[in-house]
Amino acid sequence: MTILVPMCGLPRSGSTLLVNLINQHPDVYGSPDSLLSTMLNGIQLSLNDHINASQYNSDICYDLFYNFCREGSISWMNTLTDKKIFLDKNRLWNEIVDVIRNTFPGTKFIVCIRDLRGIYKSFLKIEDKTPMRYKDQYLFGDQDYDYRQTDIEEVKVDSVFSEPMVRKNLVMIKELLDCNKLDDQFLFVRYEDLVVNPEDELSIIYDFIGIPPFSNDLDNIQQIPFHDPIFLPYGRHKIKPKLESSNPWEFNLIPKSEDKIISENYWYYEEFYPEVVSSE
Repeated sequence: MTILVPMCGLPRSGSTLLVNLINQHPDVYGSPDSLLSTMLNGIQLSLNDHINASQYNSDICYDLFYNFCREGSISWMNTLTDKKIFLDKNRLWNEIVDVIRNTFPGTKFIVCIRDLRGIYKSFLKIEDKTPMRYKDQYLFGDQDYDYRQTDIEEVKVDSVFSEPMVRKNLVMIKELLDCNKLDDQFLFVRYEDLVVNPEDELSIIYDFIGIPPFSNDLDNIQQIPFHDPIFLPYGRHKIKPKLESSNPWEFNLIPKSEDKIISENYWYYEEFYPEVVSSE
């Protein structure tokens, strides 16, 4: 039977690169945003809206819900592949972790993360290049601050980290930590480790999801077709066909930006980037 492996995590953290790399493995069907998570989320919302009108008691309703999700997901995956692993990359998995763990006990999640300074830098690079006026919304739109007494760089930092695609994922990660939900069914993959030591990271991932070792072709990465427009401007998913070495620790940010990002997300750095805060 094909096994579901959800991939989720923070934006601009290498998840597109990673799903395309893992897709090279003969035992894996890599799917970027297959809509399966969207469908399951929609079913959950429908249950919330209509359970009070059900003629069945709550226990039966819950059983019906999870069975429906289970059989529907199996049918979905079997329609697309007969490979051992169905790897589905979608940030919405973050919002239905408990649903998936009740539908498929023992499900393993791959969570892509990155130094938050790198995420912020990636957002800025996109804003600098795009003709779309997203950044202008908080610079020239309806302002709830007096620009004369406000540090605009701080406004930009706050704006990026209040974006739903960033905030929701940080909240999910913090819930796992604070509510004692984090266990060995979650594998956090740091972007920096992936691009510096891809073979080692991929080996860890293959062992985690229970498939044999595989030698990836890092010079010939075939990208799975992806429909970008609905995710623009920040969700640009085009990757280079060759994994080239680079220094992921070069942020070139204003020092006050780095200080603000680290200080306001100290919990994140303590858990995932202790080397950053231990050097302070």
